[in-house]
Amino acid sequence: MMGPVRRVLLGGLILLGLLVGACVRPGSGTPATRPVLAAAPQRPLSTPMVVLARTGATGLTQRTIVRPDGEWLLLAPPGSVRASVVNDGRLDPARHAELARLLSEAAAQPGEPSGDCPAGVRYRLDAGPLHAAWTGCDAPDRPALTAIVDLLGAATAG
Repeated sequence: MMGPVRRVLLGGLILLGLLVGACVRPGSGTPATRPVLAAAPQRPLSTPMVVLARTGATGLTQRTIVRPDGEWLLLAPPGSVRASVVNDGRLDPARHAELARLLSEAAAQPGEPSGDCPAGVRYRLDAGPLHAAWTGCDAPDRPALTAIVDLLGAATAG
């Protein structure tokens, strides 16, 4: 006959054996691997709200607005072919990342136009703390700002 202490000890040993057995793969004799947790999702890229205005020699202004999540809206000049339709979309991840990089570079470039420009094209960029104005004649001296114009022009071309 088994006493109460022995029953508790025997029960504990059986339970311990079951727990250890559950950690071993059947037939392998090696401990089972625990599932690996997936990495935490990365936050989506976010840029400041971007407003790029391009005013031509005729005085008509086209605006491109890019929200922090990369969604864009093109406001075509009145009377243009594109003014009668909604022009919107989303920057693909590569273009959105490139925009973020260019905005950082543009912050270090001079922000005011150097003077009159016979070509007549004027640009204005507002993006968070960045405020820049330049002309087509200033473009060679402002490569990051010019690259932003090119990037948004390519992304919004319809």
